[in-house]
Amino acid sequence: MDADLPADLRRGLEQLMEGQSQRALAQRAAALSRRYREGGRSADAIRDRDDALAYALTRLPATYAAVAAALAAAAQARPAFAPRTLIDVGAGPGTAAWAAAHRFPAIADFCLIDDNAPLRALARALIKGVDRPALRNATYAAGTLKDLVAEPADLVIASYVIGEVAPSALADAADALWSHAADMLVVVEPGTPGVQVVRNLPVFGYIDQEGHAEILFEDAQPVEFGEPLLVIE
Repeated sequence: MDADLPADLRRGLEQLMEGQSQRALAQRAAALSRRYREGGRSADAIRDRDDALAYALTRLPATYAAVAAALAAAAQARPAFAPRTLIDVGAGPGTAAWAAAHRFPAIADFCLIDDNAPLRALARALIKGVDRPALRNATYAAGTLKDLVAEPADLVIASYVIGEVAPSALADAADALWSHAADMLVVVEPGTPGVQVVRNLPVFGYIDQEGHAEILFEDAQPVEFGEPLLVIE
């Protein structure tokens, strides 16, 4: 298990993996990768508990690292930023919420939303063992961006979710995200394709000045909104 994960998250994953066939999980992971390469959404690719465990084994550590790096850049750009509320959209197993809890210890209210039942179940199993009561008491709703009814939060994270939104729905997705971000919105998408995904969000309308896959705050020029956007490979 990845040593860079928080100790309580790593411990929770190890406990869930106990008694599981590593060979079977590897086969599941290979099947997941194939479904994603074929353009499948998480809702299509992750169908049951074993799929969710295979996802956690193979993809969660890298996703955590990407979100943690994005939030580290956010903290560097806004040193005084100390969010107390978080919405994690397309939360999956809660990866971004864990990264935010580590980076911003003042967060006292965690709201997660995802439409994938096996991933929600995995997230609930993992947060049972978290050291932080606020994350342990997180609310986790079933649904997608269009179902988001929570009050605006200081920090909204959309990690590896915008890429699964249909092009015709990007404007509504962007509007939903921004309308729920009281202070900061962080969007994480992978690599150069991720940059193009975010470029296609018409509400943001930012300009990537350097053409890099990693866009830091000083490179993002919001047109309509006052807070910057962060995308990181």
